[in-house]
Amino acid sequence: MNLHGAWLMARACAPQMVEQRRGRIINQSSGAAYLYNMVPPGDFHEVSGFTYSQTKWGVIGLTKFLAAQLGQYNITVNCIAPGVTMTEATKRIVPEEFLPFVIMMTAMKKELQPEDITGSAVFFASDDARMITGQVLCVDGGMAMPG
Repeated sequence: MNLHGAWLMARACAPQMVEQRRGRIINQSSGAAYLYNMVPPGDFHEVSGFTYSQTKWGVIGLTKFLAAQLGQYNITVNCIAPGVTMTEATKRIVPEEFLPFVIMMTAMKKELQPEDITGSAVFFASDDARMITGQVLCVDGGMAMPG
């Protein structure tokens, strides 16, 4: 989901969650938010426009902003930042010869499958995560490992 869509969804569901004094919002960003060095080398011409990674960093910022606003109503807001996940969309967009390099850049040296992400969402939605809010969980096989 993009930043604007995440904000619209939160605005739509927050009033009901506040009324019932309970809720879970789980945003999806991307491990690309942590890849700052995506500028090709060479001569400087200008500061580039926003890229995919900056917009995903915006989703992380929105997560923290909403967590601070909604926590007092027993609403948690967290974010999952998956790495390159082997979906049909990924297979169409990412050149096949590039995929081994993606795997090589991870600590686990394995492809990330869609089912590797679902447990994180289930956890954030559960009562086990009732005191966890404003957090980002990178599910990427150890590619980003932010502090």
